[in-house]
Amino acid sequence: MAGRWLRTEANPTDYVAGVLAGLLGALEILGVMGVTYRRQRGDALMFPRQLSSLVLGEDAARRRNGMGPAAVGVGLHVPLQAVSGALFALLVSRVVVLNRALMGLAYGLGLWWLVWGVVFPRLRPGVAPAGADLWILGAAHAVSGFILGSVPMRWTAGGVRRVRRRAPQRAGLG
Repeated sequence: MAGRWLRTEANPTDYVAGVLAGLLGALEILGVMGVTYRRQRGDALMFPRQLSSLVLGEDAARRRNGMGPAAVGVGLHVPLQAVSGALFALLVSRVVVLNRALMGLAYGLGLWWLVWGVVFPRLRPGVAPAGADLWILGAAHAVSGFILGSVPMRWTAGGVRRVRRRAPQRAGLG
């Protein structure tokens, strides 16, 4: 039964596709949060500064800190999303599923819950987004996961590729 649901061989192009989709997802999340914070608070770089507070301390999330903390936040977010995309490729490309886009959506929401519902509030409780910002961030992660699931990876079960069958040859017809 396991051979029917799991693939036995890894394909490096799956991981490359996952990393690229993770990078696209990172840019999408940064863009959505930049527009959201720009409209609400007049500061498009607030989200990367919040991320940088994990490394630089809570003072990095303040508005008047310049581009340095924002660059650190982008530098944290983009590689983490690329790794997240490779992890998604590792998990999903080996399992034969019906709808990978929905799997990506669930993965994005799960990642959002893990990072912003569990890890970030425990490390920097005063800096984590709350209220509507948190829900917009969740929607951005859902879209990012949908992007992850929509990037084409190889679809084979048990390491066997589908092949076309040739039409049978008729004997005696000239």
